[in-house]
Amino acid sequence: MKTVNIIRKKNFYASDIILLKSDANYTHIYFRNGKQMTVAKTLKQMEPKFTELGFIRTHKSFIVNPSHILRYYDVESEIHLTKNLTAAVSRRRKDAFEQVLHG
Repeated sequence: MKTVNIIRKKNFYASDIILLKSDANYTHIYFRNGKQMTVAKTLKQMEPKFTELGFIRTHKSFIVNPSHILRYYDVESEIHLTKNLTAAVSRRRKDAFEQVLHG
């Protein structure tokens, strides 16, 4: 299983991470076990580490783990994920997201 180092000396399994959500200069990370962690890094700083693991940037505020996507609503441009989480898909990133989603 692939791990990702988010903060010093702490590795997490990529499969346990559902979603990364931007909040100004902080990033909220949501885990499969229901826990949440906030780190003092922007989503832009986190993006390279996660996109190489297969995560998708869907919006300026969201990076999602495709293995946790339950349903994608095209009209609303909204993704429903495990643990009742939702993420938006921007118009600019919609085509690339749909291409990755449908394979």
